[in-house]
Amino acid sequence: MKILLDVRMLNSGGIGRFIREVSKRWLKDSRVSEIHFLGSRSEISGWLPKFDTRGIGKVVRWPGSVYSVARQIAWPRVFHKLSKRVDACVFPHYDVPMVGHPARSVVMVHDLIHFRFPSGFPMGVRVPGRVLMNSALHKASRLVTVSQYSRNDIIRWNPSMADKLSVIMPGVCDVFRPLEESEREDARHRWGALQPFLLTVGPAKAHKNLELAVEVLAEARRTQPDLRLLMVGAVGRGLRDLHRRAAALGVEDAVVGLGFLRDEYLRELYGTADALLFPSKYEGFGIPPIEALACGCPVVASSRTAIPESVGDAGWLVDPGDKEGWVRVVSEVVARARVKNPTAGRLWASGFSWDQTADKLLKIVETAA
Repeated sequence: MKILLDVRMLNSGGIGRFIREVSKRWLKDSRVSEIHFLGSRSEISGWLPKFDTRGIGKVVRWPGSVYSVARQIAWPRVFHKLSKRVDACVFPHYDVPMVGHPARSVVMVHDLIHFRFPSGFPMGVRVPGRVLMNSALHKASRLVTVSQYSRNDIIRWNPSMADKLSVIMPGVCDVFRPLEESEREDARHRWGALQPFLLTVGPAKAHKNLELAVEVLAEARRTQPDLRLLMVGAVGRGLRDLHRRAAALGVEDAVVGLGFLRDEYLRELYGTADALLFPSKYEGFGIPPIEALACGCPVVASSRTAIPESVGDAGWLVDPGDKEGWVRVVSEVVARARVKNPTAGRLWASGFSWDQTADKLLKIVETAA
């Protein structure tokens, strides 16, 4: 089977992770004879050679960003050229061609956050996003989402999509596993000056609700005065806003933004953190909690939307509107008054496999083709 795969978001957050992990496995799968990667030539060429041992990957240069009006106009030309060379097109995001949409396509809709949490997105994003979403839902041969919650949400949005909408959950990368003792020593050497610490992983967007993590830190420091909050992936204006909130609470020096980190360093943080805090108000799934659980890290997460599907009973679920509940649970976890067997967390996380994800998605692509 020959596939066109949209990888314009190859290096973005959760969607980028999904693209990279699935692609690596498809490049080795005997059912796939050719993959045309559509996106930035420099990004694809820097990533592809490490995994394309069979030489089946082709680069289709596609300049410009996601949500580009100019790119929408150019779609028909691209698919006119490729229509006879591929069996199906896969879009891991709902920004798909409105004109010239390929006859055989699989479109992923991870969530409806633009519309269910509108305060975090400007009108200039929501309005065209609504048009794109409706176009994607109707024109796709098959639809895929990442949780049962998202499936139900999409069906509430458009009930007619139920028959062609499947759920395929993400996996956990192999790198995320407990630290060996020698590795733990290296991690202590690298991060020991910041211990003890709580951890957040994700951008400082409104729906991520990271301000709650800062407020929980301020309360927890009343009994744990050395405790810090390390924030991975929070950058720019959002991080500055969080530092201002921390300053107002008197804990600015205890909030440390680490930017984006390699998986190896993130694993070290999961392995040495007192807990991962994941207070999001809306998620299509939520990958950081299962990564943390795979590393044996305690997880305190939001009880809303799809997050219980990624955490299960392996972590503590607290409503993000219940600040007192968050302070109580986190303080007890840090003080070791609340303990869960890390083996149970690792066992739960082991149920999320990128091998299974890639296989299930490829079967749906075969159906579309």
